[in-house]
Amino acid sequence: MTPTPHDALFKEVFSKPENAAGTLRAVVPAVIGESLDWSTLTRCPGSFVDPALQEWHTDLLFSARWRGGGDALLYLLYEHQSSPDEQMAFRLLRYMVRIWEHWWSEHPKAKLIPAVIPVALYHGDLSWSVPLLFNALIDVPETVRSALGHHLVDFSHMVDDLSEIPDDRLRARAC
Repeated sequence: MTPTPHDALFKEVFSKPENAAGTLRAVVPAVIGESLDWSTLTRCPGSFVDPALQEWHTDLLFSARWRGGGDALLYLLYEHQSSPDEQMAFRLLRYMVRIWEHWWSEHPKAKLIPAVIPVALYHGDLSWSVPLLFNALIDVPETVRSALGHHLVDFSHMVDDLSEIPDDRLRARAC
């Protein structure tokens, strides 16, 4: 599939760690931002988006060191759709699993895998309005949801909803 102008712009700007750092720092919770050594932010090779979805999504994977040691992987997915994607949490989970599979293939003796911090960068005309929690996609009666608790996949992704951010604040983002 031929890359779109959005793909080219996104990859040109955000493939540079110094540009991606400003966006990532703006969206992750402060405790995460303070715990990462942003000077170690490095782009990792590869894409984890299905080829059939590349017209709508572009992704970049970065690694950074935790200040106390160890690595984190920051997965930045740029959504090219003009409306929120109700299956985004599921897609992100699939990409996260691919990232871990790839990481483990390169570190076969590792006992632990690095955290993957999923962030969707969204630029649609409408505000992001779909749930961020993965388990909101799981059809379970509310009466048994808490009993299943730890047996359900449960994570939340972050969305940097550019439709909600004034242009001057976007320009002011710094590394």
